[in-house]
Formats: sequence, C-alpha cells, structure tokens
Amino acid sequence: MLPKGSIHRYCAYELRKMQPHDLRTIVGGASGADQKLLGFVGGIFVVDPISATYACDSDAPFTGIDANHVGIVKPSSRTDAIYTLFAKYYVTNGLQRAANAQPLRFDKTVCAFYGEASQGASAWNKDEICPLPDRDKLDPDYHQGDFNCCGGGAGSSMTNASIPAGLEVKVDGGHYWSVDHGALQGNGYGLHTYCRPEPPLGPGCNVKVKIVAHYRITPSTTAPVQ
Repeated sequence: MLPKGSIHRYCAYELRKMQPHDLRTIVGGASGADQKLLGFVGGIFVVDPISATYACDSDAPFTGIDANHVGIVKPSSRTDAIYTLFAKYYVTNGLQRAANAQPLRFDKTVCAFYGEASQGASAWNKDEICPLPDRDKLDPDYHQGDFNCCGGGAGSSMTNASIPAGLEVKVDGGHYWSVDHGALQGNGYGLHTYCRPEPPLGPGCNVKVKIVAHYRITPSTTAPVQ
C-alpha cells in the first residue's frame, strides 16, 4: 500500500526502437567500429523498459506504447496512445490496477564488436568482454537455438550451449571469420573474435558480433516496498 498522500507512479514504455546516430557506448574492436556496425545492430531503445518501469506502483500494469522515444514523449494528438493512457489515469484518479501482472519481456543489444584486416595484413585476433547490465533480470526461459559461429570455412568450439540463458550472440563477417571461447566472466560475457585476410590479390576480412540480452521483468521486481 502507498502511504496516504503519496504520488502514484504508473509506467509506460516505448515498443519501437530507433536507429542510432552512433554506437560508441556499446561497441568495441577496430577503429570506426561504431559506424560500421550501425546497420548490423539495427534499432535501440532510447529508454529501455527496465529504466522506464523502475519504481512504479507494484500492483499497476506496465503499458507498452506502439511508438519510438520521440512519439512517446511528444504525442501528436489526443488520440495518441500515450495521451489517452495519461488521461485514463488522470480521470480515474489513479485507480488502475492489475491483479495478476504478466511479465514484461524485451530484448536489448548490449554490446557489438567489429574486427577487420586488409588484404595481405596479419589476421585479426581480439578477446572481448561484454558487460551485462541488469544480469539478474535476464530471462531464464530464453535459450538461443540458431547460433552461427563462423564463415568462409573457419571453425570454432562454440555452440548454442556456450551461450547462457537470456543471451543471444549474432555473428556475421566477410571472407574467413569466427568467434570462439564464449563464456561468462563475472558480470560479463567474453569471447574471441577472429578473421583472416588473403595475400594479394585475395580479399580482406571482417567479423561482426552483436550480443543481445533478453530480459523478463514484473512490477514486483521493479517497485520499491510500500
């Protein structure tokens, strides 16, 4: 129960991601990796649902709004979903409750890595660590089943079993590339990126990695005790 006079806190979150201008906060690897990974990473949440639903009333529903960050903070009319949601709470004086709140599941790209080597250069080799924010909220029911380690004939010891519950590892590359040695390391996930170019007149190489966290949250896990 909220103490008398307390302000209710109801939460809505954006369902649509936005194409970022750069990815410098989540990428690593070769120089200019942030620009070279924009298309590979795709959209991101400006405010992810964990942040958007923090410290809400514990027995109120989370509401997803079919809009990106711009649309959710700037409704264009009174018929927009975010406007009508606010109006509903205002008119009812906050008397909106969900007896059996369902878990909210969403995915978020938490890291991206890029490596490359030019024709005739040495192979690209790098150990990477991806910090895992809110690791306690990773969805234990999510298990990746379509992991692709490598291409161009390269090999790897990694399989779907190398990726813990709640994580997804997407890999792509050019010519001869792979990722290997994936494993949890403290509060992060580590792996090794590799690609090998050919001598002249052969091609160069590149390797791209995207690590996606799949989360599951409920009102009771985000709200303080009242």
